[in-house]
Amino acid sequence: MAAVLGCSALAFVGCGGTASDSATGGYGSDNEALQALLASRNASSGSSDSSDSGTVYGEKFDISSVITATDLVVTYSAGSAVAITFDGESVSTNHSVVAVSGNTATISMSGTYILSGTLTDGQLIIDADDAEVQLIFDNVSMTCSDSAPIYIIDAAKVIITLPEGTESTLTDAAEYVYDTEEDDEPNACLFSKDDLVINGTGTLNVVGNYNDGINAKDGLIIVDCTLNVTSADHGIRANDYIEIDGATITVNAGGDGIKAANTTTDGYGYIYISDGTFMIAADGDGMEAATCMLIAGGTFDITTGSGAGESASTSSEFGGMGYSASSSSSTTGSMKGLKASCDITVTGGDFVIDAEDDAIHTNSSVNIEGGSFEIASGDDGIHADSELTIAAGYINITQSYEGLEAGTINIDGGETHVVASDDGLNASDGSTSTYSMGMSSGSGTLNITGGELYVNSGGDGLDSNGDINMSDGLVIVSGPTSSADGAIDFGDNGSFSMTGGILLAAGASGMAEGITSSSSTVNCFEVTFSGTMEAGTLINVSTEDGETVWSFAPESSYQSVIIAGEALETGVTYVISYGGTCDGEETEGYYADAAYSGGTEFQTVTISSVVTAVNESGTSEGSNGFTGGGMGGMGGMRR
Repeated sequence: MAAVLGCSALAFVGCGGTASDSATGGYGSDNEALQALLASRNASSGSSDSSDSGTVYGEKFDISSVITATDLVVTYSAGSAVAITFDGESVSTNHSVVAVSGNTATISMSGTYILSGTLTDGQLIIDADDAEVQLIFDNVSMTCSDSAPIYIIDAAKVIITLPEGTESTLTDAAEYVYDTEEDDEPNACLFSKDDLVINGTGTLNVVGNYNDGINAKDGLIIVDCTLNVTSADHGIRANDYIEIDGATITVNAGGDGIKAANTTTDGYGYIYISDGTFMIAADGDGMEAATCMLIAGGTFDITTGSGAGESASTSSEFGGMGYSASSSSSTTGSMKGLKASCDITVTGGDFVIDAEDDAIHTNSSVNIEGGSFEIASGDDGIHADSELTIAAGYINITQSYEGLEAGTINIDGGETHVVASDDGLNASDGSTSTYSMGMSSGSGTLNITGGELYVNSGGDGLDSNGDINMSDGLVIVSGPTSSADGAIDFGDNGSFSMTGGILLAAGASGMAEGITSSSSTVNCFEVTFSGTMEAGTLINVSTEDGETVWSFAPESSYQSVIIAGEALETGVTYVISYGGTCDGEETEGYYADAAYSGGTEFQTVTISSVVTAVNESGTSEGSNGFTGGGMGGMGGMRR
């Protein structure tokens, strides 16, 4: 069953209560939001499927059957429930429907069962022939010395309810004993071969000493509860899907933190989170979906591997020409923050990701439509093999090898800050063509149609192996100090077409590129200094009467600056100055509505063409030593 989680759990009625076994609740809004999201993906992919399904790069989500009311049941009738009581290695029950053999209890029929007491060594088996079973954990503690304390062999669905104010614990063996050498199940402390639901507002501690903490071979739904999971391998794993709403989850995993694994069945292998609080420390990936990941809200604190640490590579002498490589996880396993083989879509949430590998990674597309991100990465901040779109939200990448990397990068809104030891943005599809020097480059496209983008890069600031197109937005680049890189770098056969927005980009002059005059409608100054200006040295553009247009104090030393925007008017005279001070609102060196004073006048320029070159000798139309393609346009290679 593929379910859509969008419900709020009902209040728990305590063990002494007399509430009914069923409940109703409204769960339309989140479901409608997810259906709309998947439908829009479906439409964009050109699929003709009906509105009950969405296709995301070929992976179909069947959302025609939504989560049932029983998935949210946290009420029951204590008088009609079956009691299972643990006392040391002893198991007792008040009903013959539970078979007890030594320290093992077996449930074979549908119903509601209340578990209480402490089992120091034993097991609960559910073999219920496709029936639905609800387990009420009433401060239960279960340990098994040679297997999993809970082993769900057969059931239509098992619902584990954690009552308000209760805390239960499951602990498995460090080594399992199987009946035959071919057996490999169970392999988790809480193991289910069928659909599993965990709900309620209580707490469950899971200690997986052998392998996984929680493993559901079908789907897993987690609602409202508190889960604390420690595991030798994956923390929380399901095969078909994982859906989480409102839970507080802490995972310390030797493998992946949260993982949906089905790669073979259409509509499965996805993770959907509508809300919750997540604290994940994983030696592998923080959260991994075999197909798609959709996050609508929540608070996330994710650390993978040893964290970003000092692992982000610095550019080599040749930087963006493709000679440098990340030192992150080339010889080790994947340690990404959020990872999916298909789409990752985020519409809300607060994220802190400290990843030894990519912080966000997909083999297809990443769509950021909201949320707040604080990212430190030992490799890429956000990586998509196909397309990366940032439409809204706040992204702050404080450490990365490359900040944003994808075949096509679309910056359409939001506020994005990037610190990268190599390229800030690298639009590359991974294809290659060979040059005479043995260097190679592919194709890619960078589109900027809105938002604010701030880049501080050790390699190229904006790097596309094809075209760069900018029609709106604010882009501030403090680019490389190496002469092998440039603040702007586009493909050998590409161009930078600018028709709107504001662009201030500073860096080294050796491989500097500017906008393409033949395809741009926004005026641009290409300023080159004969020496190197220290980091923080202001460059200011004012009108003749002293009104400041823009002031920019690059965060790295620089020799060349690109200044472009709709405020620069043809036929108007401007004064370009350097040094001095600014009094105004500043963001990463960019001053808005600033009062500039005390600088040194560099040149007075009257604009007569789209691109005006400016240096100590004066001004001229067109590029002033900016390469405009050729060697400077080779772009950063996709790794």
